[in-house]
Amino acid sequence: GIYYAPLIVLGGFIMELMLHGAGPGFFLRIFKYIKAKGILYGFAAIFAVIVIGYKPYVTNVLDHGEFLHPPSADVMSYNVPNNIIPLSFPMRFFYGLFAETGESRWPFPIYSQVNLKIPGTFKLQEFKYLRYDARRGGFGPLFSLAFLASLLTFAATKILSRNTAAYSWGREGDGIAAFALVLLCASMAFPEPWWARYVPLLWLSVILFPLSTMYLSGEGKGIFFVRVLMGITLVSILGCIAAGVGGARRQNLWMYNNSFLFDKMKDFPVVDLYGKTDIRITPDFHSKSIGSAANVWMELLKLRGVNARIGDPNIKKALLCEHSGFLKADVYWCVPKA
Repeated sequence: GIYYAPLIVLGGFIMELMLHGAGPGFFLRIFKYIKAKGILYGFAAIFAVIVIGYKPYVTNVLDHGEFLHPPSADVMSYNVPNNIIPLSFPMRFFYGLFAETGESRWPFPIYSQVNLKIPGTFKLQEFKYLRYDARRGGFGPLFSLAFLASLLTFAATKILSRNTAAYSWGREGDGIAAFALVLLCASMAFPEPWWARYVPLLWLSVILFPLSTMYLSGEGKGIFFVRVLMGITLVSILGCIAAGVGGARRQNLWMYNNSFLFDKMKDFPVVDLYGKTDIRITPDFHSKSIGSAANVWMELLKLRGVNARIGDPNIKKALLCEHSGFLKADVYWCVPKA
């Protein structure tokens, strides 16, 4: 949020300038706009960080002496596929954008990779990998095609608009496209642009570019060509949405089916939970909610009437379980024999 909010405001500012053109008094208009709105935005930013964002921004400083904690490099070090590590930000963006949609479970194996593919091509298994927490090639099976088609849609529109005898172009289209360009550059410049959930504004950019072409009017094959490109963009985005919906449905079904298991757990005297310690968890005086996956499951099961507890890791291997299994996030549950 602290990264993108100023960029969204900047995009809106540039769009406003494009709408009114670069005629006489352009720089004076910029100064007046900043004078009229800039102070208000500045106070809004301070209020957002100190009051609304007291936790985590202020608490980070109080607890850790850092405005952003943990540092993104520490968090991301456990998620980066090995062929992404040595790449620059733009190349990471390129790999994420034109990658196959891959398995995204954490932690990654040491040999994990992001594999490039030809835009528009896909494998059926790509529609089976997306989850709520997409981490690798997670933009969707057809997203690279949607991205290229959206850019071509706008480029073709601008070329056609040069023929003023046959076509007319509204300045609003330039404003929307300028906003889309800011979002695109912001996504590209983010330290981890290959991780879909970290650059969600890229989706909006892909939508805004073709949307801006709606301000082109005229008749002929050019308009038809632009609309075909827009249709390709739309179909590709819908394909990505379908993959995401399928992944969400599979996760929801898993949880629904396991809910019957939770009801059975109520009959057990006690359920021990064993989970890996999350190495990212650090002491935080103000954030009492930080915990391991096993702690989270323990609270969820208790809310459903299950006598759950964190098992003693020293005796885990020696346990003989009457019933056992795994929950999400690699949490092992065990009903010890009496």
